Amino acid sequence: MTNRFQRPIFLGALFLLAFVVRLIAAMGWEWHFGPHLVFGDSESYWWLARCLARGEPYQFGDFGTVFRMPGYPALLAPLFWIFDTPPTLAARIEGSLLGAACVLITAIWAGRLFGRQAEWPAGLIMTFHPEMVLSSILILSEAAFLPVWTVHLLALCEVLYRNNLSGTVGKLRTGLVVGGLCGFATLIRPAALLWLPFFAGTMLLFSRQRQRVLTFWVMSFLGFAIVMFPWWLRNYWVTGQWVLTTTQTGPTLYDGLHPQASGASNMEFIPQKFAELRQSMPNAGNVALEVEFNRRLTAEALHWAWSNPQQMLRLAATKFCRLWNPLPNDPGFNAFPANVILAVGFLCVIVLGLAGLIKFGLNDWGVAVCWFPAVYVTLLHLIPVASIRYRWPAIPGLIVLGAGFLVMITKRSRIDHDRQ
Repeated sequence: MTNRFQRPIFLGALFLLAFVVRLIAAMGWEWHFGPHLVFGDSESYWWLARCLARGEPYQFGDFGTVFRMPGYPALLAPLFWIFDTPPTLAARIEGSLLGAACVLITAIWAGRLFGRQAEWPAGLIMTFHPEMVLSSILILSEAAFLPVWTVHLLALCEVLYRNNLSGTVGKLRTGLVVGGLCGFATLIRPAALLWLPFFAGTMLLFSRQRQRVLTFWVMSFLGFAIVMFPWWLRNYWVTGQWVLTTTQTGPTLYDGLHPQASGASNMEFIPQKFAELRQSMPNAGNVALEVEFNRRLTAEALHWAWSNPQQMLRLAATKFCRLWNPLPNDPGFNAFPANVILAVGFLCVIVLGLAGLIKFGLNDWGVAVCWFPAVYVTLLHLIPVASIRYRWPAIPGLIVLGAGFLVMITKRSRIDHDRQ
């Protein structure tokens, strides 16, 4: 009877601890910065959440009909049902709850992969990891994205590690679930759009069980499309074109690929570029301008990259360093003691994750789910801009690998001790 209740008590205590840690961080953030939306991205999510709550058109400004994915604003929208003008702390509390759920999911993932003993280190590292705490309280889409993303990775790992691909019904069911979860993650952050093609393509290329996993991946893409289709249909209805994510693809690409690009985000080019577009299309409506702006900046960015391969490669190296920098890239946040705390937390996870990768991760596709997100976000952000924020989707899997390594060396030390 005792063992029956130990795990629920542990998981409940872990959730409560993770929530309290994030709540304290949220209140500390509010005390330091005040009740303000510190980041420009936060303002757009806040505006769109208000639009959803009040039944207004889902649009940010005059030229933002497909400006943001709807997932995170939809989670913020209930705050506008409770408050006429929600306090920012309410959104940070919501993010803290989501972050605590992500801690729980990561611990369960480690337990399923490396045994129940791995739940403790994975849960505790995830609870106190400074970047994971920050991801919950900044009123950015990562607060909602990371729990859904981690559930998707847990489901994918469960299927591949335990080889749950026997029987047509099993492949259909698990494929739809895995793909659907990835679809929900993409509805929050468009960066997840290429994840399934990337991982599935790699596995089909190198796996010896191509025929066995092919049906699973086909069903995964179907599950993904089912979840995403309402958004695609809405975008076609609004713009007259099939927009897979948002019309920010072009500005995002151009931000990372243009003659003055530095690897950091700087959208100061937008007013001038938009004025030039307005002059060339004086009679166009707002939606047509938005779609054309996206198309033109995409074309300009790709043309510049193709014409300047050496500069593009130098930029890619800069972006790699920015992505995996132990210290914050923004001088405003690179101050003692925050920079030391972030660096120590990051280096601990990287060292443990690499040790786990060397020990476990090279011969099993289920374990590869832990470290492939790091490869994915690295390759993805060699093209647009990069910062430490964009490596956050890779952190839970590295923590799971690190927890498995800690359990392994602990068991070995116990065996050595018993032999003495």
